Amino acid sequence: MKEFCTPEQLQQISDEFEDGRHTTHPVQLPFVHGFLTDEGINQVRATYSDLVDFCEEDPLVQKAWEVPVQADDEAGRRSYPWGITDINADVVRGRGVGTNVYVLDTGVRTTHTLFGGRAFPGVDYSAGFLDVCSVSDTSCAADAHGHGTHCAGTVGATTYGVADGATLWAMKVLNDQGNGYTWWSIAMEQWILTNGLRPAVVSMSLGGPTQSPSEQTSINSLVNDGIVVVVAAGNQNADACSYNPSWIPSAITVASYAQGAGKSGFSNYGTCIDVWAPGSSILSLSVLDDSSLAYNSGTSMACPHVSGLAAIMYHENPTAGTMTASQRWDLMTASQRTGYVTGIPPTPASVNLVALAPTPGPATPAPTLAPATPAPTPDAAAAVGDPHMSNVHGERFDLMKPGKHVMLSIPRGMGPENALLRVQADAVRLGGHCADLYFQQLNITGSWAEAKQAGGYHYVVSQQVAKSPDWITFGPMLRKVKVKVVHGVTDGGLKYLNFYVKNLGRVGLAVGGLLGEDDHKDVSTPSGHCGREMTLLGMAEGTDVHGPTVTSIAAASFD
Repeated sequence: MKEFCTPEQLQQISDEFEDGRHTTHPVQLPFVHGFLTDEGINQVRATYSDLVDFCEEDPLVQKAWEVPVQADDEAGRRSYPWGITDINADVVRGRGVGTNVYVLDTGVRTTHTLFGGRAFPGVDYSAGFLDVCSVSDTSCAADAHGHGTHCAGTVGATTYGVADGATLWAMKVLNDQGNGYTWWSIAMEQWILTNGLRPAVVSMSLGGPTQSPSEQTSINSLVNDGIVVVVAAGNQNADACSYNPSWIPSAITVASYAQGAGKSGFSNYGTCIDVWAPGSSILSLSVLDDSSLAYNSGTSMACPHVSGLAAIMYHENPTAGTMTASQRWDLMTASQRTGYVTGIPPTPASVNLVALAPTPGPATPAPTLAPATPAPTPDAAAAVGDPHMSNVHGERFDLMKPGKHVMLSIPRGMGPENALLRVQADAVRLGGHCADLYFQQLNITGSWAEAKQAGGYHYVVSQQVAKSPDWITFGPMLRKVKVKVVHGVTDGGLKYLNFYVKNLGRVGLAVGGLLGEDDHKDVSTPSGHCGREMTLLGMAEGTDVHGPTVTSIAAASFD
């Protein structure tokens, strides 16, 4: 229903349905659920056309896992599962304290000893109605299936969980056969919105075959209220954008890889993926008794790894609930690997990013760079010499060959017709020396650029110069890249363009181009008669400019 629908109108519309139910509006979003024939639906839409926003069939939802295998005694004696160690969650333990993780699943065996008394019955919707549990009633939202307990264990169990200090809540939206309806999840999400403790993470290792605008609206409301929602990508080895809720942009969609970093054969992929996590042969808790373990595989197992990382993020950043979703994602991926997972299909393009648990020291040592001359600011307006480049690895080199150069290509190796973001610059020799090159034209194209402006962005030196050029943001919410193009002029009056890009570390895809990972030896090798000493300038944005002129540059950074 539309936002301005009153509680009385919501009840009136609900009465038109067989077994009609509705949310508690206005504190929750206005949803109505029930059973009607096609003719009945058309009549309701016609009668209440000013109140109905959209109408959809309620699809079946299922768990997202493969066949479980019971753990043997030897496996039960392992210190940490491979997935925990692979994302560095074994380095510092006892984290996630104070964070409430709501596991929407088949229920949870909250009495399992490895939960350490931190798992509680929450809400049970598996019978088709909302049943709020007493925290002492372990039969409420109980797990007779095993899926939910295994997932909750990976989130926060002792030894087998990522955030083994978090509080876990059993939110049963799938029955004991592992099936449910999208409405059950929506009703649970809205209950969490109005009744859930904060800070909160919602972990959903389930999915269905159709996109649900209703669930998108519901999940958006959670994210906008400071809650991280993590969902499984699905196990069809297909495009995750075709499934629900993995297609929803505001949710963090998790794909699966196996030990050794190869893509899990079952895992969905594509542009809706936000992150990859361990999901094959994951050892976690079983429902057989209060001490048993089991191996399971699926994107269902990958999802709770990231839910645990979200719990750690809230623990270590108490104000994260007041931040934007993008800021929370930056905190969650402050430690990460890119290009780690192998075997990902090239189309549709997938992010290749693995989020890691923060560790006391740096995840990777910073490269040692030689002392460099201070760099120009992005708004500088004078230059001499050829473009000085800094790529994503911090390597600095001079561009020595004129012509059109691909500065940036996301993902790497993708042609211009399929690229998400592509930057091409035309370097022209204008100075008195054969190596004095300057960018005269620069084109930003690709689907991300098209989404911002039809035809992309095109710059030439003759354009009117903005006093303070702005950063332009490209890409989806959790993978935004920022680009700035700056006009400059040399002391001799020659006009040129400078180019800056940052936040490439958020993309999670291999980055091509001269500022990415492509080989630059050919274009940076001077010809024999251009044997001047090259000056390699530092690219630290915002440093003071020394001397009467500054140098034409192009710079990229992960940060």
